[in-house]
Amino acid sequence: MKNRYRFAIMAVLAAGSPMTHAEYVELPESAAFVDVVKEYDTEFLMTGDGYGEDYQESARAMRMDILVSNQGAVYVRAAAKPAVAQRDYFQLVTESERADIHYVVKTLGMSNVAKIGLARSELQKTKPRIKHVHPLNFLAVIFTDDKLIVSMRNLEDKTWVWKTFIGELVDSLTEEAATNNVLPFADDFARRIGVNPSLFMPTMQAEQWEKFVRVLIHGVPRQGQTGRYDM
Repeated sequence: MKNRYRFAIMAVLAAGSPMTHAEYVELPESAAFVDVVKEYDTEFLMTGDGYGEDYQESARAMRMDILVSNQGAVYVRAAAKPAVAQRDYFQLVTESERADIHYVVKTLGMSNVAKIGLARSELQKTKPRIKHVHPLNFLAVIFTDDKLIVSMRNLEDKTWVWKTFIGELVDSLTEEAATNNVLPFADDFARRIGVNPSLFMPTMQAEQWEKFVRVLIHGVPRQGQTGRYDM
């Protein structure tokens, strides 16, 4: 016995004009979902065959989502936004990346305006070296180090520096949350920084990322002498 699977594609091009396409494939009732997906010619979506060069160029930059209804229909949806490679939460932070994170946070949090200005070039150089680090790993480096925790508290009070720093961090968290690449790691992240996940879970679930970071700043305890690094 065979099931008839309906593939419906809804693609919104970069120009904003919607296109729809649907077709059917038949496979044995016992076929696994991965077999269903393989049977469908996904090359159609990614190359834009039959829709002209404009569609083809736009489709290459799209991210494809595949959804299955409980009636067996398979829906393939292409969203009009560039595909963004997920940052890997399980990729260990290297010593050089850790050093860059220390440099950035300590410089911004513990230096005065003049010193930050002089360090601007070096600070910019760190960005491409740590851009791929998962934001929760970036935060884990900070909130497992007493000096960096103090630096973050100082940084939070420097409105003119904080705005840029938190803006880039919020962007990173937003990108990963859009592909469900933050919330699944909440418990492990909490374990690593030594807190109960209930401390930050409401802000994480609500994707209130600046508030989430501020909660960590004021809620993650320091491990060493509490006044040792205060300024």
